[in-house]
Amino acid sequence: TRVSFDRAGIAWSLYLLSDLERIDLSKIRLAIMLNTFRFTGEERQRVRQRLCRDGRTMLWVYAPGFVDEEAGLSTDAMRELTGFSFIRLGKEGSPGLRIDRVGHPLLAGYQVGDELPWLTLRNYKSVCGPLFGVAGQDEPLATGRDSGLCGLAVADMKTWRSIYCAAPYLPPRLIRNAARLAG
Repeated sequence: TRVSFDRAGIAWSLYLLSDLERIDLSKIRLAIMLNTFRFTGEERQRVRQRLCRDGRTMLWVYAPGFVDEEAGLSTDAMRELTGFSFIRLGKEGSPGLRIDRVGHPLLAGYQVGDELPWLTLRNYKSVCGPLFGVAGQDEPLATGRDSGLCGLAVADMKTWRSIYCAAPYLPPRLIRNAARLAG
């Protein structure tokens, strides 16, 4: 994913959750939450209080907050963090996505039917699980290739914007489009 950030043509920095209290967030318009499967209650609260505000855009990847220290494996914990309701499929499969519609700024440069892969290795057949999708999306931006569920969604949360991407790999174009959307 680091290569994707370098190729996206945006200025970026990498921070740990433990850095949130020490960094100036005033200039951060887009925060991409990679590999954030597990949150402590304190980390979850810190993210909600410090990042999810001030017109910022949050891009959540694959299973944000799925592992909760109190609830265990929880799509409710994912909802509390991201604002989206989730469906969890018990099966494994490819979390790759297929673009369903165009016209949204997040999908600039994509065509209907384009795929967002979950791995960058060619001819590498692998699966992961569980698969997730966003519930209640009548017109998803992209659908999971194997799940059939909404795998790319955007929501206005009044004081911040939430984007969810079910594919663990973010291509440079998607990162660049999310940065443009964030301002």
